[in-house]
Amino acid sequence: MKPQPENPYYLTERSVNDTTDGMPVKGHRTSAGERTRAKILQATVRILGRDGPDRFSASSLAKEAGVSKATLFHHFRAIDEIPILAMESYWIQSLTPRTDAASSARGYLMNLGKQILNLSRRRGTFLKAHVVFLVKAMFDPGLHASLAAGSVQMHRNMQQELAERLPRTLSRREIEDAARMVEMMLDGLLLGIAAVDNLQALASARRAWTRFVNLLLKELE
Repeated sequence: MKPQPENPYYLTERSVNDTTDGMPVKGHRTSAGERTRAKILQATVRILGRDGPDRFSASSLAKEAGVSKATLFHHFRAIDEIPILAMESYWIQSLTPRTDAASSARGYLMNLGKQILNLSRRRGTFLKAHVVFLVKAMFDPGLHASLAAGSVQMHRNMQQELAERLPRTLSRREIEDAARMVEMMLDGLLLGIAAVDNLQALASARRAWTRFVNLLLKELE
């Protein structure tokens, strides 16, 4: 018999699909479990964006996702970690290029800005959810610590993507500084369009992002 993990209900971001005799191993991922988990994370974003963090609870989330509270805690260790994972999941996916145009440093960076700008038109709920979640984290030490830990992984992803596209002559420190600068500018872009959501503001933000990318690459290349 396999030894059980210390906490079999805590599922990490790594996908696990172990089965025994065709039956799911308790605490491990199955395709059905992945779909349920994704549904819960999507419901989390809807609640935060629509109602704000004060209305987010196990009961409201279970109702929004159409699952029981027992199902919530089968897939997640604690209610407070669910918003963190919802935000991390989106941003880590966003840092992964999906098009051939993103094979260059310019294409990759322009694509990142485009995704942020598209949030206001296509995923306004997520945009609002992200902002209110950040505000709540400012006043919640535990939430802030968890968010900071997730930011470390996203920073590593950003560094890796840039290192693969920028000149090999750049030092590790220069790559790290560039990644940090891009992250700070993306945060500013997100907050800016969240505060002022209109076509004129979006056009201005797009020009500003293009100028930033040009200046950054001119300095690095």
